[in-house]
Amino acid sequence: MSPVHDYVIDNSTGANVRSDINSVLQAILSNNSSSSAPSTTAAYMFWADTTSGTLKIRNSANDGWVELLQLDGTLTIEDGSASAAGLGFRTDLDTGLFLDAAGELGITAGGTKRMTVTATKGILINTDTEGSVSADNLTIADTGNAGITIRSGNTSSGNIFFSDATSGNAEFAGYLQYNHSTNFLFLGANESNAIVIDASTASDIRVGIGIATPANLNGSADDLVIENADHCGITIKSPTNKTGNIFFADGTSGNAEFEGFVQYNHDQDKMYIGAVHANQIEISDGVVEISDANLLIGTAGHGIDFSNASGSASGSQNALLNDYEEGTFTPSFTQGVTGGSYTTQTGHYTKVGRLVMISCRIDGNGLSATSDNLLLGGLPFTTVSSGGTAGGLYFAYSDNFYSGSSGTNLALTIIVNNNATVCEFFDGDGTQKNGTDFYDVNRNIHIVGTYHAA
Repeated sequence: MSPVHDYVIDNSTGANVRSDINSVLQAILSNNSSSSAPSTTAAYMFWADTTSGTLKIRNSANDGWVELLQLDGTLTIEDGSASAAGLGFRTDLDTGLFLDAAGELGITAGGTKRMTVTATKGILINTDTEGSVSADNLTIADTGNAGITIRSGNTSSGNIFFSDATSGNAEFAGYLQYNHSTNFLFLGANESNAIVIDASTASDIRVGIGIATPANLNGSADDLVIENADHCGITIKSPTNKTGNIFFADGTSGNAEFEGFVQYNHDQDKMYIGAVHANQIEISDGVVEISDANLLIGTAGHGIDFSNASGSASGSQNALLNDYEEGTFTPSFTQGVTGGSYTTQTGHYTKVGRLVMISCRIDGNGLSATSDNLLLGGLPFTTVSSGGTAGGLYFAYSDNFYSGSSGTNLALTIIVNNNATVCEFFDGDGTQKNGTDFYDVNRNIHIVGTYHAA
């Protein structure tokens, strides 16, 4: 007896009517199972299509069949579309699942396709085009800004891990981690922290490379801290005809963008050090040039060390040039005269290291000579404490100061002894001279010479 029936009971004998009724019941019992569709149909009737192996239901218009599931129990749905989901919600039929294309599962919301899970292109969100072949497992697109938000507890961390294994540290060989408890962002490589951004103080962001706690360093220079157990540094690589730069700015425009700088010009092979937005020091092959500034030695006893220079004498004791200055002093007779005054007292000196070069003029006015040794004082620096003599001076000009005769004046010498700021007068025989030995202590004299300061 065939399970297909026209659902009409024909008039006939009792036996035939009973057989016809049994056929109708058999058709109902078997869901009209047949390899071909029932000839008589009605809205919402079932048909077990043995050819396709699917259970179908007649649509409400009674003009087509809708597949429900496979006869082996597999549940199937209509392909659907973004505007009419194949598997949707009774109260929201344009939200759900649909077949976007062969091998592509679409997810629609409000009639707009939002996601596609594909067999060959990964997961696509708001796009039909996958990303680069090396990163196409998940592609997110938007006509404006696009991104992903990871929201975790305020004492926990949010993570993106890069893994090449399923156990141990290899599960996070590389990672991006934000710790909400400390407000630290970590970038990890080789299973450990490589870069950390410390935002624990919002107004003082610090970056550490190779160090987890950049705030432990000096607060004036902890914005970027690099640490390594071996040699450590930063390389700035630029083309052979360009410059590499480190700028120090206190503004965002004009000269304030590079008030101070360190710059290397590869085209010229020169290093520039700048201050007040201008070159101050220029370093080239074997030459250091101060462009338009002074070299200031800030601590006494330090200077320019020539100890590595060749050609030092065998008796060399010091190769440090630690002083240079120019100035004035006031010369005067400190012994051998009394009373009176001076019409002229001028002195100039230049000190290079410990060598003092002086020139002075002194004109007495009403001075009276005494029998004490005549001493000229007021030298700008105390002489060396030992060594026999510190230096010597000579008359650049003398107006009959000694004897009233130019011949004997020339025989007069001036010596600067040790540990003193005065000089002494001697004649050609080596006799130290007193004030009364001079022709006129009020004469105009000019003295120049050198001595070694302490």
